[in-house]
Amino acid sequence: MLSIFRIDRFYSSTRRVIALVSIAALLATQCTSYQLMFGGVSHHFTREFRGKPYNELHHTVGFGGRNEFAKGFVGWSAQYMKNSFDNDALYFTGQLGFRNITLGRFTNSTGFLMGLATGYADRFGLRSQSPIPLAGLANDMRLYDFYL
Repeated sequence: MLSIFRIDRFYSSTRRVIALVSIAALLATQCTSYQLMFGGVSHHFTREFRGKPYNELHHTVGFGGRNEFAKGFVGWSAQYMKNSFDNDALYFTGQLGFRNITLGRFTNSTGFLMGLATGYADRFGLRSQSPIPLAGLANDMRLYDFYL
């Protein structure tokens, strides 16, 4: 028998997924290029958290879009990942980058990203599904249409 807590938990996470997919679909109609994302690895300098080793191989799948302009781009991405704490995580980020190297078909862009992620909040004393803000530096290396 499902408790009210389990039903609410399932329903609220389903609403979040539907909201993310709807936002992604809306943004996708306005992009000049699109990308699929797979894989993911990380390295942690402390080997464990609360006695449990980190997961450093992430199963990631995602979708994103970007609008290019003369010296850079504005983009977004939505991803699912099995994160370092072995939790299911959803990411939604926006990026702003500036092209700093162009050598033939190779370009390198550096910029910023901001967004929300789920699956990490238990580290901060919240429910795992609660979104937390994220921000950071981003670097895109591109050869033809392949990004690293």
